[in-house]
Amino acid sequence: MKTLLWLVLLTCPLWAQQGHIKVSFIAPKSEISKAVHEAFVADRTNGIQVLMDVISQLYKLPRNMDVVFAETGTVNAWYDPEHHAVIMAYDFVEFMIKDAVANKPNEAEAIQYATGAILFTLMHEMGHALIGEMDVPVVGREEDAADEFATMILLDCGPQGHQILGSAADWFYAMGRNQKELAFWDEHSLDQQRLYNILLLMYGHSPNQYGSIVSAIVPKNRLAKALHEYKIKEHRWDKLLAPYTRGH
Repeated sequence: MKTLLWLVLLTCPLWAQQGHIKVSFIAPKSEISKAVHEAFVADRTNGIQVLMDVISQLYKLPRNMDVVFAETGTVNAWYDPEHHAVIMAYDFVEFMIKDAVANKPNEAEAIQYATGAILFTLMHEMGHALIGEMDVPVVGREEDAADEFATMILLDCGPQGHQILGSAADWFYAMGRNQKELAFWDEHSLDQQRLYNILLLMYGHSPNQYGSIVSAIVPKNRLAKALHEYKIKEHRWDKLLAPYTRGH
């Protein structure tokens, strides 16, 4: 997971490979979701598809996959192994927009917050998808592995990737603050744990950039460990995914 992500994207045309990830948007009925759908479809940068192209070009997926944005009646996002697809429910997108409007003071901050949380969730589900499609061995909770995969990839996607992670951390902070019951039994880590895991990886990757922010809420002895841990995690992810990476 180096900054070679973008170099790989530029040097390997999609038509020359197996394992392309196609993003589709199915028109919803809800008025809020309709507006989001129209914004996605009208996006001239095709940003979500570009992000998925990075994954397609970096890893040797055994088959083509789909990412589908659709109204499902469920506030959720998930990997569907039977259909080799990641489903991003417009219901979840709408929930995030309403949450952003309720928690942020202006439109610009609300858009950044919601967009970051949605894209981090997409990358988290892509972590599940790659584990499933390529049969990547995972020891421990797969939910934690998917979070870590998403974070490590986005850290190497430049300022936009870092902005997504910042918004995701903000989202986990808000959910943890509003959480009435600590779901110790859940397959996911607690929201506040997910927040700190993201922040510590961001600090480990760029201590000069994030030191002042993270040091305000994390003890110094934990920060020292985070620098060492990041190097270990980066090495282990590179080694784990090497057999599935194009060019290896």
